[in-house]
Amino acid sequence: MRIKRCIYMNDNEPLVSIILPVYNVEKYLSECLDSICFQTYKNFELIIVDDGSTDNSYKICKKYAEKDSRLKIIQQKNSGPAKAVMSGFNVSRGKYICFIDSDDAIEKNYLRDLIKAQIDFNVDLVISQVCNYIHGNKIMNDLDVADGYFAEEEYKDKILSKILSDGKFQSRLLPISRWGKLISRDLIAKNFKYVDEYSTYGEDLNLILPIFLDIKSIYILTNNQTNRYLYRIRATSLINAYDPNRWNSVKSGYKRLYLAFKDKNALNISNLFFSLYDPLIFSFMK
Repeated sequence: MRIKRCIYMNDNEPLVSIILPVYNVEKYLSECLDSICFQTYKNFELIIVDDGSTDNSYKICKKYAEKDSRLKIIQQKNSGPAKAVMSGFNVSRGKYICFIDSDDAIEKNYLRDLIKAQIDFNVDLVISQVCNYIHGNKIMNDLDVADGYFAEEEYKDKILSKILSDGKFQSRLLPISRWGKLISRDLIAKNFKYVDEYSTYGEDLNLILPIFLDIKSIYILTNNQTNRYLYRIRATSLINAYDPNRWNSVKSGYKRLYLAFKDKNALNISNLFFSLYDPLIFSFMK
């Protein structure tokens, strides 16, 4: 994976690269872009990857980019979310990366509080609180772990050992989505090899789980109602649409995750690993 040099505003304001894959989301895109452009933390670049949209998504992005020099647009033929994320990462310059889905939004202090937590606690990963966003209503999606700082031993004991399942079916201790997190570019560059660029399902898991295996500390943001990730619930999202490539994506993802566990000497928690695709198979079959 190509990595460009990091650019800083100063030691306390590192550049954040936001990667935004876009595909046929004209209905929600302006709200998403507004929520990013009007962040209280200003030192970011927004890499928009238009993945072959056939609606007005590109035109909307271009309009915003003409008014804000922090926005850069990449156009590519439709290749799926994994390829779009990789394309965005390849041209990013920031020390830290945030992924946002283009039908979602972020609250005004989202970036500010993610960066502040990273600087104050010098952690490997910062996770935000998440609200399900339904018809303009925000419904708090409470995590099953307390907010705050977790150092190495506490992280391994209380979080990593239960990262994919807290004992209930399809119930995870922390979300394995790429969004809702501040991640160092080094961690992403190191673990992109476990992601199949042609995958159309489960690609987040293949990036985030290996990162969870690598990190030694984590900070979970406190909910102050201005720093949350707003995850839009809609019936027509990619995750709910018919996908003829889904089973191939599951098989490829399983093989690559096994390799990640092996590379990181984590096969001793294979009882966790071999149950991790229950939710994927369940979703595939329903």
